[in-house]
Amino acid sequence: MWRRRTDSADVTTIRSRCRETATSALRVVCLYLFGLIVTEFVTEVGKLSVGRLRPHFIDVCKPDFTATNCSLG
Repeated sequence: MWRRRTDSADVTTIRSRCRETATSALRVVCLYLFGLIVTEFVTEVGKLSVGRLRPHFIDVCKPDFTATNCSLG
């Protein structure tokens, strides 16, 4: 079998390329996670500050519709 001979300089180059690739991938993952956390935080703060009624409001709060007069508009 033929085998390619590698020098220690080739191995060092390969290791440094692998390290650079791993570092780049880690940076992308960290940036993604940071964006995910910021987006979730802004969304939750917006929901709490706006305070609109949620679709399940009637089931949760059980309002009394007989006390309300909607005939005026």
